Amino acid sequence: MSKRAISAKISMEIYEQLALAAERSDRSMSWIVEQALENYLALDEATHGAVVTGLAELAAHNLVPHAEIRAWATGIPGDTP
Repeated sequence: MSKRAISAKISMEIYEQLALAAERSDRSMSWIVEQALENYLALDEATHGAVVTGLAELAAHNLVPHAEIRAWATGIPGDTP
């Protein structure tokens, strides 16, 4: 896989945490940043997909009435309506 360098400004606090994580894991800071970006991008893609799906459901008027949701939620242990 080809690689490309990027540049980003981060706070000293994050830099120090990153350096410590790299030392503890015996990995490079670049490796940790790449893993963090992969995780963030996967979460962002999943979130975007859920929003697109939700908007399509809304457009199709495929909705659940509020009263039905409340009835379902009251069955959840620890719920206090």
